[in-house]
Amino acid sequence: MHYSKYKIAILGFGVEGQDAARYFLGQQSKKIVVFDRSGQGMLPTQEYEEKGVEFVCGEDYLASGLQDFDYIVRSPGFYRYIPEIVEAEKMGVKVTSNTQLFFEESEANIIGITGTKGKGTTARMLELGLKEAGKSVLLLGNIGTPMLDRIEDADSFDWVILELSSFQLIDLKISPPIAVVTNITVDHLNWHKDQKEYVAAKENLWKYQKPKDTVIFNKNDQTSVGFSKTAHGKVVWFSGGDTSGVDAQKLKVPGQHNIENALAALQAGIAAGGEKEKLWEGICKFEGAEHRQELVGEIGRVSFVNDSAATTPESAIAALNTFKQPKILIAGGSLKGVPFENFAQAVVSSNVKAVFVLGESANIIKYELEKAGFKKEIVTGIENMENLVSQAMDKANSGDVILLAPACASFGLFKNYQDRGNAFKAAVRRVMR
Repeated sequence: MHYSKYKIAILGFGVEGQDAARYFLGQQSKKIVVFDRSGQGMLPTQEYEEKGVEFVCGEDYLASGLQDFDYIVRSPGFYRYIPEIVEAEKMGVKVTSNTQLFFEESEANIIGITGTKGKGTTARMLELGLKEAGKSVLLLGNIGTPMLDRIEDADSFDWVILELSSFQLIDLKISPPIAVVTNITVDHLNWHKDQKEYVAAKENLWKYQKPKDTVIFNKNDQTSVGFSKTAHGKVVWFSGGDTSGVDAQKLKVPGQHNIENALAALQAGIAAGGEKEKLWEGICKFEGAEHRQELVGEIGRVSFVNDSAATTPESAIAALNTFKQPKILIAGGSLKGVPFENFAQAVVSSNVKAVFVLGESANIIKYELEKAGFKKEIVTGIENMENLVSQAMDKANSGDVILLAPACASFGLFKNYQDRGNAFKAAVRRVMR
């Protein structure tokens, strides 16, 4: 479809908003207007303004509504059902997203990967596995290249891997031939209306599959087990408790959760036509990703581990379970409406010597830790990463791990989890001097 006759509203001007702007400029759309809450001086607007893109920015950026457009392109950070979108939709405006556009306009063979945790790792493992198996692969989505930038040549690859969040899936109406679901627990309840909506968003990845398609589920995830009963495609299972036929010792990344990620990637690779032995050889080349259980360095046999990407209680629990040594934990951040009871229980049973909590979730995490019976020291009130790392070091002994596993998003103190992880690494390097 060509969009040259249409007026386009783009909501948000982060990576996906800029990707959309480039796409519709290429389509020579009649009018392109970007709406963003940030001040115009904070956005990279000049290059786009020179090409005719208009910008509406600041606190009142949606005051005039969106009803005068043909299409609204929603960036993932925008909740699908804000009043301005709903009202425009009632007036006949079509709502879409980069993800929906890619599925509609590209003829690529797509493997879609989602899950509350592990989807990024699984996507990278699958990319390595398929390449080792002789397939040409393009990794797009939350990691890799913005998807619309590669919409023209994506179909020249054997497979395109898309790592997709619930924000991207909430209004998807097309499912890929291969869907991978690492697990589904509770997350992003500050964005979604409730858990039901969050889970339903994930379901869109396989909801529209045909009988010849494949959906890969985690046998140990009860939500996935329930969804398998209504799946339209062929259901394939993986289980972290069943490593028969593979040598899990060859994996370079630690933890039971990474065994599960690797097995999910293996099943996806087999569904994509890869040879099992070659796939596993490639998967085992994965050495970890930045901000995911990343060993930053050691001082006097005290290890510093950056798991800033652990933005949910479940992913932070996985980090606690990975490192068996005595731990000093740095946790906390912005609230997403998720409960911390299980996280607190995991801290109690995970050889944690002290906990530093920061951000708006500090008090609730402290409360849950005390309620769970955590008797060791809980430190609050330190919001500077360098001070946190320095004080954590003061409490550490030889053989300990100082672990950043926040269990929360980073907004407020940091731009994103990468910014938080980089601040931690910079602080560690200053301590190491």
